Amino acid sequence: MKRKTVHNIKEILNITALWILLTFFYVFIKFSDIPEHFIQEIYGNGTGIEISKIELYKISFLVALPFGLVMGILYTTLYPILYHRCSFKVNVAVRLSIFTSMSSLIFFIMSGFSAISPILSANALGIFIYMLLTEIIVGILILLRRDLGRNYFRNTVINTYHTPKEEQRVFMFLDMENSTPTADKIGHLNYSRYIQDCFYDLSDIVLEHEGDIYQFVGDEAVITWKVAGRFKYEKCIALYFAYMDCLNRKQKYYLDKYGLSPVFKCAIHKGTVSTALVGDYKKEIAYHGDVLNICSRLQSACKKSSAYVLISGDFYSNIVDTEKYTYKPVHLNDLKGVKHEQDAFFVFKNTD
Repeated sequence: MKRKTVHNIKEILNITALWILLTFFYVFIKFSDIPEHFIQEIYGNGTGIEISKIELYKISFLVALPFGLVMGILYTTLYPILYHRCSFKVNVAVRLSIFTSMSSLIFFIMSGFSAISPILSANALGIFIYMLLTEIIVGILILLRRDLGRNYFRNTVINTYHTPKEEQRVFMFLDMENSTPTADKIGHLNYSRYIQDCFYDLSDIVLEHEGDIYQFVGDEAVITWKVAGRFKYEKCIALYFAYMDCLNRKQKYYLDKYGLSPVFKCAIHKGTVSTALVGDYKKEIAYHGDVLNICSRLQSACKKSSAYVLISGDFYSNIVDTEKYTYKPVHLNDLKGVKHEQDAFFVFKNTD
């Protein structure tokens, strides 16, 4: 099963669980301080049905489960496309229409159950407002998680790097070839759209190869992996070639829209960095160490060559499977800001 599918399933389950928890919270704040016999008198008299707090939690679960599942599916399928392609106003209008339609459908279905109908009738407006607030909260959390990245969001929330920590990491500097002539050719506004499309296509590839996007700097993406356990270094190289395959498959789209097709080069290095959460009003997880400087210099050397992938000797020494790629050694002794000579390797994909 693809990692994106696994990721989407987890996302759907998380959203469903969040809906259930927030629905339980509504029942708690609404009914926790009301004695059982009052609940029965208000909602159960005349119906012949016993309504207790336990029953209310059961009812809320039955409402939140299907609603959360459907919303989770929308958040992993339709909503990302809307966010990428449509304006803010269109996004809000479509989401509000879907939410209102779903809420009305749920109310209609649940009102057919005699145990639920009195509660829905007496609290319809309050329930709808609370559901709308819940949807806004869930939407903001999902948006933040997507904007920050799944691991960055978690680490920022739980303050993992409040105290700087040393980590073993792999970094890839992925840079567009001929970016300045491209910007001059198609104009800066079209160039920005061009970059948006390129990095939109990159996102799923990074997820599939278990990486994290550290930052975008102009036409460059910095991707990182935390080295732990039986880390497979080959997947870092595989990410680059998978991305190039993706861009080649979409070549017609780029040619029709922009008149050219994107090509990227990359450098990969591995080593020890210190990781820290920096900033106050605007927080960010930052990495510090020679690893990033050397990787940046390797990227500059790669851009001057005819090859498309350059890896450091430190990274190469950890590769186990050498059958998929051909590695051509090169000695670099003139890297700016790097004192010692660097052993590196150009990487070429073997054809079947």
